[in-house]
Amino acid sequence: ARPFSTHHNSLDAKLHMRVAPELYLKRLVVGGLDRVYELGKCFRNEGVDATHNPEFTSVEVYQAYADYKDMMLLTQDLLAHVAHRVLGSTSVHIKGSGTGGCGSTSARDSSGSAHARGVEGVTLDFGVAFEQLDYMEALANAA
Repeated sequence: ARPFSTHHNSLDAKLHMRVAPELYLKRLVVGGLDRVYELGKCFRNEGVDATHNPEFTSVEVYQAYADYKDMMLLTQDLLAHVAHRVLGSTSVHIKGSGTGGCGSTSARDSSGSAHARGVEGVTLDFGVAFEQLDYMEALANAA
């Protein structure tokens, strides 16, 4: 597909878009570059309000002769490096809140209405190895 123009309904703005970079990046790998990536902005044409912004940043990475284990290590190393550069530590504490945002959980009361339930927060340490789970075993344990 070719780049195109569209109208963002919520922002009442004309946007010039392009398709995802996946095919272009894969062509570079086939052409001889052993590692390629793109860090870029993504948009969705959906509602915007105080709790939801359909704009986010994504990274796409392709590496010749790499498998999912290599990508898991690359992702973990990338997150640890970014955390250390930005925070000066690989550890970050996310405070709990009752707003339904990051750090909270939602629950349904007896009427089925959703409401936010505040939590104490959580500390994430990107400097230690991520727990690796067997997918089917994790699904069985969650049931």
